Amino acid sequence: MKRIITILVLAFTLGTLNSNAQETKIAHVNTEEILYDLPEYKEMETYVNEAQASLQKELAAFEAKVKEAEAAFMALPEDASQTMKETGKEKTKKKKE
Repeated sequence: MKRIITILVLAFTLGTLNSNAQETKIAHVNTEEILYDLPEYKEMETYVNEAQASLQKELAAFEAKVKEAEAAFMALPEDASQTMKETGKEKTKKKKE
């Protein structure tokens, strides 16, 4: 009976030590360094930067058009017809969207 208990205690202890050893085997991988070394990453970074610059130019042009339309609307005379004012508001609203 003592032998069975000793074997069980020994097996439990070895099992615990084995599982603790597996838990402490942790590695650190520097993914940023790996990504920066890839030529595809550099190509995509260049592509994204170019696309961002292009979209910023488009946005600036669009904002200029909206400001121009708004200025034209504000330049309407006070006695302009209500229809003209509503049409101007709708155009300005559509350009902002």
